[in-house]
Amino acid sequence: MLFVIDDPSGDEGSLPNRGTQGSTDGGEQVWPPPASGVGLARLGWETRAVRSGVPRTVKAVDTSELIRLDAEAIECGLNRNHGAGWLVEFADPGAVHYLWPVLVHRAEHRPEFSPHWRCMLLLTMRDGQQVSSLLDVLPTSFENLPETLDAATKTEVTHRLEHGGLLTQAQWADLNP
Repeated sequence: MLFVIDDPSGDEGSLPNRGTQGSTDGGEQVWPPPASGVGLARLGWETRAVRSGVPRTVKAVDTSELIRLDAEAIECGLNRNHGAGWLVEFADPGAVHYLWPVLVHRAEHRPEFSPHWRCMLLLTMRDGQQVSSLLDVLPTSFENLPETLDAATKTEVTHRLEHGGLLTQAQWADLNP
């Protein structure tokens, strides 16, 4: 099952708190479903199913590549980024971070960069703590990242993001001013 976010206004704060979850066979259920995991259940965006979507993989990136992807999201005006300089200041410069595409995002206010993929991010901070975050990534940029992880590692990362009890990047930032 795949999800897409349609954001016609570009103002995610105006979207409803609950949406629908659909299947490609036309079935529809209330979203978020019970036990839907960390990232998607907390986001509260309107969602609907689509036939084409995100790749079913996880990719590892070093901090310099993550900073480049974040800068690209900022330059393109995508909503989910960390802000100029934030990752340079707070992300562990020697760590490996993990991107997991979970949603197809379409923003009518930026049609030249739509659709793009909203990725859950397992981010390691300078203090060694891992947190969850989100990053909007252009499909070509994600596809150009090398596949370096085995299936067991990908499963471990997705499980950690969904069920690991991680702080979000925003929660971590509030605790570490």
